Amino acid sequence: MKKEFIVERQGRAFVLYAGLLDLAHQQGLKSVRTELVQTPSEANNRVAICTATVVLERDGQERIFTGIGDAAPNNVAPAMATCLIRMAECVPLSARILTRTGWKGYDALRIGEEVLAYHVETDTCRWTPLLAVSVFDDDYETITLRSRSFSATCTPNHSWAVTSQPGRRRMRQAQELTRADRIVVAAVAESGSHPLSPREAAILGWIATDGTIRYQRIGHKSYWRITIAQSKPDMIEKLRALLADDATLQFNKGAYEREFPGGKTYMCLPSYRFELNAAFARKLLEKAEFSTFAELPRLVTQLSREARHQMLEAMLDGDGFRGSVSRTRLFAQKAKPGVMETFELLATLEGFALGASRRTARGDLPLRAVRRNRLIAADYLKVEAGVPQPVWCPTTAFGTWVMEMSGCITITGNTRAKARALRDAVNVGVAAFEELGEEGAHDGAPERGYALGPARISRAERNAPPSRAVTARPAAKPAPEEGTPIPVEMRNSGVQPITEAQSEAVRSLCRRGGMEPDAVARDRFQAESLSGLSQAQASELIRALNERSNGRTTSAA
Repeated sequence: MKKEFIVERQGRAFVLYAGLLDLAHQQGLKSVRTELVQTPSEANNRVAICTATVVLERDGQERIFTGIGDAAPNNVAPAMATCLIRMAECVPLSARILTRTGWKGYDALRIGEEVLAYHVETDTCRWTPLLAVSVFDDDYETITLRSRSFSATCTPNHSWAVTSQPGRRRMRQAQELTRADRIVVAAVAESGSHPLSPREAAILGWIATDGTIRYQRIGHKSYWRITIAQSKPDMIEKLRALLADDATLQFNKGAYEREFPGGKTYMCLPSYRFELNAAFARKLLEKAEFSTFAELPRLVTQLSREARHQMLEAMLDGDGFRGSVSRTRLFAQKAKPGVMETFELLATLEGFALGASRRTARGDLPLRAVRRNRLIAADYLKVEAGVPQPVWCPTTAFGTWVMEMSGCITITGNTRAKARALRDAVNVGVAAFEELGEEGAHDGAPERGYALGPARISRAERNAPPSRAVTARPAAKPAPEEGTPIPVEMRNSGVQPITEAQSEAVRSLCRRGGMEPDAVARDRFQAESLSGLSQAQASELIRALNERSNGRTTSAA
């Protein structure tokens, strides 16, 4: 286990869920699947039960591990008593995460690929392996946080990085935001290692905005022809200094009148064209490893900080301008696929928050504004009820990720998940705590976590098919097992009989402990068999068996 995943609290060692996932990947993790077995209700004494199945592949063979978790008002912290199901802390399926190759949806991700996350303590963004993906297929309650330059839809308990005091940052649920909170939308990302120099990156920025790339063949010779057009006198001088002897300046077009949409006519300045020397153009494209503008996004995520900065400034010089009133820097581009996304990525990696995606006054160009402030004041947010819908969320070691949703780019929190089956799979014994506390989310260590204990390996009990991602789905109340009659006393009293999922959970735990399910039901509740138990009795039995299995109590089930 890596040291950064181990913390101490009151003399005890704890391992973060991210540490369990990291170790599991080292041992061949293929999938983690969670399922809600029982929804808490008055009929079952408000007990929520969840099962998890972990699939590892070792030496060419699959090994399957299972675990069962429960939560009730009497075994969780008081603050958690109202959210026993551990609702998905997620966002709609339309949200995308920033990866090394650009934005990706949940269905295009690979576990282990690098994604961008936010480190709360250092106030910086870092590339980190994707540990898991949670997809919740049922409809979940959502809310929308909206302001003039920000809009995001999430579940009410989805977490956000906020600051309420200078230098102090923490994760806070959407439903608990206060008027003093400021949501951290962007932060500078760590430097990349691509060999492209700042000067070469700046030239690429000019090519992406005011340049053209053509592959030409003359006789038996072929070469890349790259030109950059410019008419603004100050930018011509800037380009002349940047390109130096690697390009030639040519007169392109004299001053002329141009009619724009809407009927207005403007006098345009004389235009000049810089043409890059063929040898320099070829080396530049080879070093950048791209031939079309659509390939630029995967390049900019690899650049050094200085190269990113220079390329961003060049793109703003080329297709950027100042707002007439606010003097905010604006960027507009539509002609070249991939260029607007490249600009968005550069701004995000450089720690700039972007305004809402919109179009120019004439409506012909997509427009992005570079905001002066990278924080969103919660006091200005309007909270609206959202449409119930399926949701998803990734898991990273930092508990955060960088998200794009409907044009809004922001830092946000990630989901937390069950860990018992994972604990068994990687041979790390842990106690039954399920979530990190709020203070732990702030300082990188859990107020409540997974306590290290004796190792325990569980036996493979199901042949569940492997899954690409963590999948959790709340289930409707299951019906009794087909062919199992409901006892007369239950039908007449309105008591809910044991469900098929509960029955399977009890049998699984009994097999693990070497006990006979019907005998346990008779000894504890004087029932004729397991099928004679009520939902409330089954819940109590599952909790007792689970505690015994995990060493939380020495009493017999």
